[in-house]
Amino acid sequence: MMAGKTKRRQDVENLKQELFHLWKTEYSADSLAKLMLILDAIEKNVSEATSSEAVFGKYQPDLATIKDNMQHALRNVHYYQGDRNQMTKADKISVMTTMLEAMKAEDVERYFIQISADVYANQIDGYVSGDLRPDVGSAEFQFLALLNKYHGIVIRKLFRQDGMSDYNIKKFVAKYKLSELDKGIYIHPDSPVDREFILVNKYTKATISHVTALHYHDLTDVIPYSVYVSFPKDYNLSQISKNDKRVRNLLADVIVVNNDEISEKEQVSVLSDNLNPIRITSKERTIADILKPASHIEEEVKVSALKRYLADPQANVNRLRRIANKQGVGKILDGYLAR
Repeated sequence: MMAGKTKRRQDVENLKQELFHLWKTEYSADSLAKLMLILDAIEKNVSEATSSEAVFGKYQPDLATIKDNMQHALRNVHYYQGDRNQMTKADKISVMTTMLEAMKAEDVERYFIQISADVYANQIDGYVSGDLRPDVGSAEFQFLALLNKYHGIVIRKLFRQDGMSDYNIKKFVAKYKLSELDKGIYIHPDSPVDREFILVNKYTKATISHVTALHYHDLTDVIPYSVYVSFPKDYNLSQISKNDKRVRNLLADVIVVNNDEISEKEQVSVLSDNLNPIRITSKERTIADILKPASHIEEEVKVSALKRYLADPQANVNRLRRIANKQGVGKILDGYLAR
């Protein structure tokens, strides 16, 4: 009995995480308004179907809490109605986190299992006509939900991890006319090429670094037209060939760096500009890398990055010095700090 309850709790938490991912990537006033309507319908149905006022009275506060949080989220969306792009990822995640933290696991299971299917169904409409929408729960629906989750990109390794068979991947890649970027990597014709996301999944030893990492850490105003990606010094870079016609466009403007080892503590996970999960060097490791003379990073970029880092209340100069010393640029860092 205890094992069953534990599994059920874990299943609900997994659902909550999945919904959190869904909302933080596809957040709109329309979707929240739809959720509000569904909750209103649930409240009405329960009120009519429940003969015991005591039971409904116990149920109503939980529902009210969820609705209050959704109203709060809607107000945030309306505040940014003029230009939704002004709402940062942090704003969106903060609102959604507030909502989810106020909910019990039982609330998620009771109200949102049916809602998640509806929201997913609406989101796959970008890849299929509504009248041809596959049944929720089918292999085809799962494929399209994953295609939406990764914003039009199929990476066979990731789809396998989510339970999709090679047979179905091949079948639906052909059906929806996805283009092959590289072996096991495909893209929908209306989707942008997310090179950072593809690179860190194609090459398990790859980490986005240098100016590209500065961009994701908001430590520079420079828009990186090239993608810096670091590999361990003992990595055989001959595996990365720009001569292959399939990957020539993928690797265009990619700057490959044979870098010193990047430990897990010197990596962080962020969302790419296309909202896919990627790994990049930490702020401290990124600064240490750009201070290396071999990086050939412009002086103005280095100075600006350090100023922004030091202005951050969470900056840790001791950690920065430790990593800089490890990378052989401790004295160079001290010179900048002394200015």
